[in-house]
Amino acid sequence: MSQVFISYTPEDQAFARQIARDLNAAHLNVWLDVNSFVGGKDWDDAIEDALEVSDFVLLLVSSDSMKSRYVTAQWEQALEEGKLIIPVLVQPITSDKIHFRLARFQYVDATQPAKYDLALKQVIELVQEQLPVRISPEQARTQRFFVDELADKGH
Repeated sequence: MSQVFISYTPEDQAFARQIARDLNAAHLNVWLDVNSFVGGKDWDDAIEDALEVSDFVLLLVSSDSMKSRYVTAQWEQALEEGKLIIPVLVQPITSDKIHFRLARFQYVDATQPAKYDLALKQVIELVQEQLPVRISPEQARTQRFFVDELADKGH
């Protein structure tokens, strides 16, 4: 099954947990370090292994994440491996603070609570568009229903 890896800094952990819960509710397989670590496993190895098996990297973009060497290493590995990177702006940030290698990616804007549902819908749709046909028809119906519910809320 396709997996979404969430790359973030500790300062953005609350947002990371929220979007992970919501993506899981849409029946997407999400890897978030605080939810997915197996006790006794080396932190760096676990992250590298998760990145290798993930098809998508949800990059939470903030001033903190753009300064983080760990987040940088994660998106660089994702680029090298040809993963789809979905940058999600979690706080307003000027373009000069975003690494030039990320400038070519279209961002999903979640910088305000009022924009969250639309951002979530966009992420789900981006993942669904790229999903290989490895999900069951029931999963596909459930994911579509979740996105439609967001649309019905006016988002």
